[in-house]
Amino acid sequence: MKKLFLFIAVLVMWGCEEPRTLKNCPTYAEVADPAPDAGFDWDVVKPGLHAEVGSVNMRYPKSSAPSLTSSKSWKGAGWRGERLSAQLVLWSKEAVRQIECEFSDFRSKNGDIMLADVAQARFVRYVVTDEFGPGCGYRKNDDFPASLSPDGLDITDCFDMEAKTSRPVWISISLPADAKPGVYTSTMKLYVEGKKHSSFKFEVEVQNKTLPPPTAWKFHLDLWQNPYAVARYHNVEPWTSEHWEHLRPVMKLLAGGGQKVITATLNKRPWGGQTEDAFGSMIGWKKKTDGSGKKSAV
Repeated sequence: MKKLFLFIAVLVMWGCEEPRTLKNCPTYAEVADPAPDAGFDWDVVKPGLHAEVGSVNMRYPKSSAPSLTSSKSWKGAGWRGERLSAQLVLWSKEAVRQIECEFSDFRSKNGDIMLADVAQARFVRYVVTDEFGPGCGYRKNDDFPASLSPDGLDITDCFDMEAKTSRPVWISISLPADAKPGVYTSTMKLYVEGKKHSSFKFEVEVQNKTLPPPTAWKFHLDLWQNPYAVARYHNVEPWTSEHWEHLRPVMKLLAGGGQKVITATLNKRPWGGQTEDAFGSMIGWKKKTDGSGKKSAV
């Protein structure tokens, strides 16, 4: 009788998970979809938030619901030191507040553990785009209709969804270089307004191979950066100590992807100012009274 009482008590405690703290989820607003699917009918979608495992090879549109089979589990394999990716897709015809993702530790049958923070869930944001067409240079906008495309990964830890929209969630799992080979499992819980909505099983096979650190890669990555965009976004003066602090995490992301070069602009507004944030010069130009010049790095 005592054992039965303990079992019931544990069951009640497990089923009555304490709600999370209610909070605001501030972030930036996306532009309206310039080309929504006019043929999609949100009335056929059942009420409530829908969440399923999707494919990393698919770009899911914002203004219509995806066609996905029910899937609440994901499997992947990688070397130690490698980063794996997965994608969830959320959709709802009603607005949904405070969506959050939380992973448990990854555990193997041998008792080995990879801490929960090896996994990161980020909400995918949509940007305006069009066809690349003939390439760079001037062209008529009417010849290249605009659309929305999933692109950026937001750094917010919770998200509010608009009604009649879909929202991908990009999952990154960074396998530690010292992880022991084996199969590890974790549960990712999805919360809505502080209450558990659903859960997903993630199974990762850590293989007995080790990927060298990015500093040892022969792969050459060269993504152009615009430090002035970082200064504008954080509302700080370019090249101040505050600016450098905001640049640090951006540069760390690039270095983690294998980048070993930086972009240095010699003149103002290269490419004729085709970028959203104008590039400034990263070289200080000074002309002396005798007509001679002097250059210095910013």
